[in-house]
Order: sequence, then structure tokens, then C-alpha cells
Amino acid sequence: MVRDLDCVRHMLLKIEENVSPSSRFTSNDLICEEYDGETIAYHLRLLLDKGYVDVRELNFLGQDYPSYIIHRITMQGHDFLDNIRNDNVWSSTKEEVQKSGFKTVAINVISEIASKYTKKMFNLE
Repeated sequence: MVRDLDCVRHMLLKIEENVSPSSRFTSNDLICEEYDGETIAYHLRLLLDKGYVDVRELNFLGQDYPSYIIHRITMQGHDFLDNIRNDNVWSSTKEEVQKSGFKTVAINVISEIASKYTKKMFNLE
């Protein structure tokens, strides 16, 4: 499966919006028209691998992919989300990647590109 950074952004925004110490939010709550359960599970695992989320994996009999209880976004995850949160910054970031001829780039490169646009908005560059 190819990594879909729009899916990653969608998930982080939804997790931030819905997860609290008193809530029970699962990967199944992230399923939508654009992203099925298998896609969500795959990308949530990538976020876990990167250290952006804290989750517990669940396996259900008869389900082809794992589900996750989502506990929180980590500080690293929040920092990444803050870089890509703004719609204009996100669009500009994706356009820059596309103009470069790459289909996708490493997540730290995405974060750096988005950070550059955010800094421009604050006249820091």
C-alpha cells in the first residue's frame, strides 16, 4: 500500500478533535468515505512507527486488519500536525512536492516544507 499523506493528515486532525482522557476512540471511528478500515489501520501503524500516536492494537476474529484504541497524539505528532494543519500551508506543501516531480517524500521533508510556509505566514523567513 502506498502511503497517503492526506490520509495521515485526516487521521491526526480527527484524533486531535476526538481523543480525550475520558473518551474511547478507535481506528474504526476514523473510517470514512475516502478511507476504509484497512487503509486507516495501515496508516495508523505508520503513525505509531514514527512515534506520532500512542495506541493499543486489537485483533478481532474475522477482521483482515487490526483495529486500534487510540490513546493520544504524542508531542512529536502534535508538532507535525501543527506544521500541516493550515489548509493553505497543506495545499502549498503538496504543490511543492508535486512540482518537484516526486509522488511522495519522507514525512520529515513534508514537515520541513510545511514549516517553511508557516514561517512565511509569520514573516519569520
